[in-house]
Amino acid sequence: MEKWKIIEQAGFFLAYSNLYVAFCVYVFTLQTGVFFQDKFFPEIAMFNSLSTFFLYNAQRLFQFYTEQNKLLNTRWVWLQRYASLMLVLLSLCAIGLIYLALTQINYLLYHYLLLGMVALIYFLPGIYLRRIPYLKIFIVALIWVLSCCIIPAFTCRNEQGRLILCLYNGAEDLMKYCLAQFLFIALLCIPFDIRDVETDHLKGIKTFPGQFGIVAAKGISICLVVLFLLLIRSMPAVSAPQTISSAITAIVTILLIVFTRKDSHLLYYSLMVDGAIILQFVLMVLLKSK
Repeated sequence: MEKWKIIEQAGFFLAYSNLYVAFCVYVFTLQTGVFFQDKFFPEIAMFNSLSTFFLYNAQRLFQFYTEQNKLLNTRWVWLQRYASLMLVLLSLCAIGLIYLALTQINYLLYHYLLLGMVALIYFLPGIYLRRIPYLKIFIVALIWVLSCCIIPAFTCRNEQGRLILCLYNGAEDLMKYCLAQFLFIALLCIPFDIRDVETDHLKGIKTFPGQFGIVAAKGISICLVVLFLLLIRSMPAVSAPQTISSAITAIVTILLIVFTRKDSHLLYYSLMVDGAIILQFVLMVLLKSK
């Protein structure tokens, strides 16, 4: 029992500190390099990961310090305990971002600034893009795909080893891959909407589970999984390992969606559902090496 308590607390730390989702962004970016072979850029993956950590935690801490009526849920209780630590980690993260921005990806600063502005508008009071009906999951998916798929695809190294923008020749493959990953990230957001169905209703945010019911939302997710797999399969240059890894990921994701309930353990969403992103990457790497 004590061992499970320690594991659970470690899980909460990974989830609530956003270290886990930042790692998911890291491997999701590297996956583009695995899929397209010559687009493997750890610098971009690290910048994307640190950006995710910074923006997610900046949002949470902003809400924590400005909202007068704090919800007494486990996340707010956790933040109350670790707020000082998170401010220190946020400061270190900012230093890392500045270093990478000035030394590694300075050619992409304008692109990332634009993405950062969209991410900020997503949750800032007064604008709050997530309040637009049904748009929330697609905004998240778009930001993930632009930063983790599109940017690496249009990047290459010059003779000095520095990263520069360049053209990508396989337009059809890239378009289908990005659309497939867009659907994949969007469908993974729906279980989180199931979890937050009551909170979103109170905030006036219209989501698929809130408007059409949990069963219908699960059906939409499964349809998106099928479309994801069909798009990967239809890519002209797709290999057998890539198809198999995507198929296994699709099956596991469907099972995660089917077993999602609004009263599921909090770590079910934060670790297992998001874990489908890591699973896709790991399977692709393992099967490609065979």
